[in-house]
Amino acid sequence: MRRFVVALLLPVVWIGANATSVPGQITPEQVRAAIDRGIAFLKSQQRPDGSWTELRGQAGGVTSLATLALLSAGVAPDDEHLQRALRCLERFSKPEATYATALRTMVFCRANPKQYLAQIDVNVRWLESQQIASGPNKGAWSYGSAQQGSGDNSNSQFALLAL
Repeated sequence: MRRFVVALLLPVVWIGANATSVPGQITPEQVRAAIDRGIAFLKSQQRPDGSWTELRGQAGGVTSLATLALLSAGVAPDDEHLQRALRCLERFSKPEATYATALRTMVFCRANPKQYLAQIDVNVRWLESQQIASGPNKGAWSYGSAQQGSGDNSNSQFALLAL
């Protein structure tokens, strides 16, 4: 019986001896400082034309994502960096890809929905038209047009968030 108890306790003792200590709680000040560092980093990476380095096939997508992150972090829409980003995003008036169009729509809705109502309407109509209408992926979205490829969960999530 003694060997049985030792055999059961040995793994517990080994785990306890090798476990790292749990750090203390993170304070609101630490969270705010981390957010402020993230804001500073994003602003430092912005190009003079208001954009960030883009990925091929998703024109304006990275710029939209960075702009949405700044807005979500509490940067005001009238901030100089956000104004440059918004002017940059205004140039992408023709929707072409699900990710980028959904992200631009979210940015415009968050920054100033009344000012960007016409572009939001164009983007929403395009996203609705791109939803796959039939087949095994009915209701999903793809990377580009509904006629290209099958549905993709990530694209579908972004489209739904925008809508």
